[in-house]
This record gives sequence, C-alpha cells and structure tokens, in this order.
Amino acid sequence: MKKTLLVTLDFYPSIGGIASYWKNLGIYMSPEKWVVLAPVLQNGVKELDVPYPIYRRNFFSLKNCHSEQGEESRRFYHSHLRGGREYGNLVFSYFFAIKHIYAIAKKERIEKIIVGQILPVGSVVWLASKFLRIPYIISVHGMDIGLASHHWRKKKLCNKIFADAEYVIANSRYTGSLVCEYGVPKEKIEYIFPCSSVTSKLLQGTYSIPEKLQSKKIILSVGRLVRRKGFEYVIRALPEVLKKEPDAHLVILGNGPLTVEFEKLVQEIALQTHVSFIKNASDAELATWYNACAVFVMAPYEESGDVEGFGIVYLDANGFGKPVIGTKSGGVPEAVIDGKTGLLVTPKNNEEIAQAVVRVLSDKNLAEKLGFQGRERAEKEFQWSIQAEKLQKILE
Repeated sequence: MKKTLLVTLDFYPSIGGIASYWKNLGIYMSPEKWVVLAPVLQNGVKELDVPYPIYRRNFFSLKNCHSEQGEESRRFYHSHLRGGREYGNLVFSYFFAIKHIYAIAKKERIEKIIVGQILPVGSVVWLASKFLRIPYIISVHGMDIGLASHHWRKKKLCNKIFADAEYVIANSRYTGSLVCEYGVPKEKIEYIFPCSSVTSKLLQGTYSIPEKLQSKKIILSVGRLVRRKGFEYVIRALPEVLKKEPDAHLVILGNGPLTVEFEKLVQEIALQTHVSFIKNASDAELATWYNACAVFVMAPYEESGDVEGFGIVYLDANGFGKPVIGTKSGGVPEAVIDGKTGLLVTPKNNEEIAQAVVRVLSDKNLAEKLGFQGRERAEKEFQWSIQAEKLQKILE
C-alpha cells in the first residue's frame, strides 16, 4: 500500500462509531505505511499504544476541540455543516489545518491522504492537495453527507471535493446511494463496513450486573443520547411491553445532550423501577450487558438529514448471540437482516417496537434462532481484518 495519512476529527479518545472505525482499521495497517493526524489529547489522557505515528494538532487553532467525549469536535463539525460562524473566519482558521497537513505530508513522505469527514476536513484536504499534488480518498458515514445535502452551498462544495477525489469509501450501501446523488459514479465508490469490537474476551473482567436485575428480562439499548437514535420511542413502548412481560427491564447505556430529558420522560411515565441509565460504561461493562440482555433494541430515524449510516451496535449484540430490533431507516437494514438476525420496525412507532420486543421475549425459539444467525453472520462477514484488507488494496 502507498504511505497514507489519515486526517480525521473523530479518533481516540472520542467516543463514537467513526472514532472506533478508524482506530480498529489502523490495527491492521502496515505501521510503516500508516500515519494519523487527529485532535490533541486532553490533559491526562494517554496516547494509544500503536506502532504507527499519530500527530496531535489543534486543526483550526482551536484550544478545546479535543474533549474526551468529542463534544467540541462535533460542535465545530456541525457548525460548519449548518453554516454557523461560531469559530470566526473560516478562511483564516483553515490556514492552520492546511499548514499541519502540508508539514506532516512532507516529513512523512505521504503518497495518499484519507479524509475522515467530508466537511470541514474534506475542504481542507481538497485545498492542500492543490499544493501537495497528492491524491486523496473521502470516507463518508451517512450523517456527514446527509446534513450537507440540506444546504446548497455545502452541497456544492461537496460536489467539488467528491469530483477531485480518487475514491470514496462508504460504510454501507445506503451511504453509497447518498454519494451517488452527488454525481459520483458507482465504480468510484468502495465499501469498507464497520465491524464489532465488543467481544466475549472482555468478559474476563470482574464486572457483574446488579443482583436486583439478574432475574429480569433485560432489554438493552446502547448509543449516544441524541434525538435521532430513537430512545424516546423505546421508552414509550415499554408500558405495553410490561403488560405482557412484567419482568422486562430496559437498560440504556450511553450519555449525551438529551440524558436529562430522557430521564425526565421515564419519571413522567412512572417507569423509574423499570428503566436504568448507565453512563460512561467501560468496555468490560458493555460486554457484560450484551451478554446478559434478552434482546437488543435501538430505534433510529432520520432527522433533517442526520441519519444512521449503518449501526455497529446491532452487530455487537449479534456477536453475543442476541436477537436485535432496529428500524427501517438509513443503513440499519444492512446491519439487521429482518427475520434472520433480528426484526425491523417502522421508525417512531411505539406499538411496533412493543410488539417486536414482546414477540422476541415470549418466543424462546425465535430469540435463539435470530441470535444464532446473527452471530454467524457477524463472525463470517464483519471482521476488521477482512475490511482492512479491502482498504489496503484501495491504497495500493
């Protein structure tokens, strides 16, 4: 493979699918051919122990874009996509990012660049490539181009970035279809799918679920607590589930800007004894909850272009042999094969969510069948080593 520089705002220690995506693919890259440029670490956070170089820079000369939760990076990212001017003059700020990319590319003798986000990183690399004369590849995950499509200026800029890119890497067929809407030919799109990184090996820790929940039928939901993930509808579906499955208990793992709102919703519906919120769970805790749950549920929907591009959490649950329930939205139907690895319902539909949960909880044979087939598919088709091999071929 050609010596490659990954430029991304989402990387360890940020929490999220994109950060995990690049962290795990990097494990299988040739260390002498792989370089990463990512936001600076927060004080006290240790660098990844990896054999390839990681350059930490404040991309746009911003002091706080390195929050451990990635919150400042997201705010900056969304500000650009939505046309905000929260961080002042973009032309001036882009100078710093171009300067970093140029210096690292020269020092490391970079031959190709991978762009982690179409905006704003894509526009910076697009400009830098004019000086460096190095080909670049765009990586897209659904939300990024979905949001940009709602703003004609951003869409026009994306068209230029896509047009000059050597390839476009999409995380799902659905995301690939969004890329095609920008006029990108299909033969220019390559698919590198996300894979599960939550394995049974993590269960070797000492964590165990609370004793009071050990006899319950755990309904697990994992994700960042934002609107489009659909946690509200899972919560609202719970009263109907409890009528037929009184031992059911919903466990929500995650944190985010709507944590307090969802906690208040639980109180309003008087579900405090039937719902548990767990924030900032470790990998060992996460694995334990996947192993303990009876069914996994996440019910995302599209909101103003913000959409679930794939849904790695479904594969995480399948990897533990658990049945999953998702929605017919974005790239979710690629992560969940309806009737084979899980069940799909209509987005924003409390009744369908409740019916699907009850169906799985009440039918042991169905639950075991979906879980077994889900694990088989996850282990066969979604391995980081397989996806990394595809990426290496692209970089040749």
